[in-house]
Amino acid sequence: MSIRDISFSVCMSVYRNDNPKDFRLAIMSIYKQTVPPDEIILVIDGPIKTTLQRAIDEITKEIPIMRVIPLYKNMGHAIARQTGLAEARNELVAVMDSDDIS
Repeated sequence: MSIRDISFSVCMSVYRNDNPKDFRLAIMSIYKQTVPPDEIILVIDGPIKTTLQRAIDEITKEIPIMRVIPLYKNMGHAIARQTGLAEARNELVAVMDSDDIS
């Protein structure tokens, strides 16, 4: 079995104070890997700024494997992460912050 045969998910969450440019760099860095994930799960932790929502809307159009899960109230980082992990379709899951560059 090669690394290319392994299915995995990536989970990330964003909240109102996240930087849209950092978020875009982080998402694109994981999507453009030699071995990309099967899915990227993005949890929006409560209401966010318009600029971040625009970035999410644009990226969602570019990345067909991205699923967005909105939490209508800010629940905190731990709950947002747990929500993403619970939605992952694969056993192997990488967790990223919205400013992590892979």
